[in-house]
Amino acid sequence: MPLLIILLLFFVMPWFALILALLLVLLFLFLIPLGFAGRSFYWLMIGPMQLIKTFFNKKVRRNHALEHATIGILEKVTGYTHFEGMAYENGFTVRGVVRPELVLACAREALGELLKGNHDLAIHPKCGTTILVINTFSSIIFITILIFTGNLGLWSVILALTLGHLVGPLTGKLVQRHITTSVDMEDLEITGVEVRSGTRNLGNIILQGPGEVLVHTRDMKEVIVPEIID
Repeated sequence: MPLLIILLLFFVMPWFALILALLLVLLFLFLIPLGFAGRSFYWLMIGPMQLIKTFFNKKVRRNHALEHATIGILEKVTGYTHFEGMAYENGFTVRGVVRPELVLACAREALGELLKGNHDLAIHPKCGTTILVINTFSSIIFITILIFTGNLGLWSVILALTLGHLVGPLTGKLVQRHITTSVDMEDLEITGVEVRSGTRNLGNIILQGPGEVLVHTRDMKEVIVPEIID
């Protein structure tokens, strides 16, 4: 709506419209660093906490590595490169147009490859860890510049984002290898898969998205507790 008003003013009062447009641009340029500052403080708290939480949960780290390896093999088999995944303590999910039987077969193959020592499969270039590292690294740079210069300018945002995207991908792979994944697959067992619907009921709104396949895993050292149903 503001843009439409400015366009109309250009025909009626061009000089006034030009001044108004310049004021809006200056306001926008001021809000970008301000918003990025808030985002930086947020990521400075959330980013390290997420990494620490994952590092101390070996079940999630192992399933994260197996998720990457499974998706990597799926991509080679299908030629499709838009799979998404999420690791949990009891397994991991794969989201994308794919048969559950194929996901299970690729998961078993991935587990076998990791047990053979093909540990590079545990690292995936499109992992969310890389995005987390880029955001955290950019935030650290921006806050550092702000502390030492006191300048809340647009150039600080551009510099922080540029350095973050230059260093982030390489650092993200190192973080994956040493913090968010574990290739210790001994005693890890795949117990089956479960198909989950992509339909979500949010009260009066029903969202229809792609379904996902949950690959169940368990540690063979853990005792299975039978479920008793009355």
